[in-house]
Amino acid sequence: MKHRYTALYPLAFLLLTLHISSPQLWAQRKVLRVMSYNVENFFDIEDDPTHDDDSFLPTGEHHWTHARYQTKIQHIAEVISAVGGEAFPDLIALMEVENATVLSDLLHRTALGEKAGYRHIITHGEDKRGINVALLYAPETFHLIASEEIPIHFPFDSLRRTRSLLRVTGEVPSGDTLHVFVCHLPSRRGGALAS
Repeated sequence: MKHRYTALYPLAFLLLTLHISSPQLWAQRKVLRVMSYNVENFFDIEDDPTHDDDSFLPTGEHHWTHARYQTKIQHIAEVISAVGGEAFPDLIALMEVENATVLSDLLHRTALGEKAGYRHIITHGEDKRGINVALLYAPETFHLIASEEIPIHFPFDSLRRTRSLLRVTGEVPSGDTLHVFVCHLPSRRGGALAS
């Protein structure tokens, strides 16, 4: 069963590559900049009683204070700003995002929101810590058509919960339709038998 989920990585990359390498895009000299970024435990400082986020609270194991949260937001914004050179990425797949609040803070408390004008889509999966995946997109170069959260179920372990996949469909400047899959599958921490 684990091989079926592992196969999604090359499939998602292949679909993205096929659409981006469209001859029309290159003929128009249009480039779509795509970034994937694991922002590692991007939590706010508020307790979510429906998820196990206690270690990322001011009184928690990581002493997650407002100042540390603001520093993390600034660092993420700096990385995104530096990636594109003179132009920001058009699409940014983010992994390990707690909720829409942290995305809103990223876009409204940094220069990213004003300069890049990103919009966002986030999953609301069943991960026990409340970790989700999200997509930031520039509406000028990616016209949103649809988005879908795809839950992952483990038939061999009905109690196991993990992050959902995010499928986003949009139109790019060439007129082509692009399907983007954002996923953050369980790691092999603890070895192959644990996962």
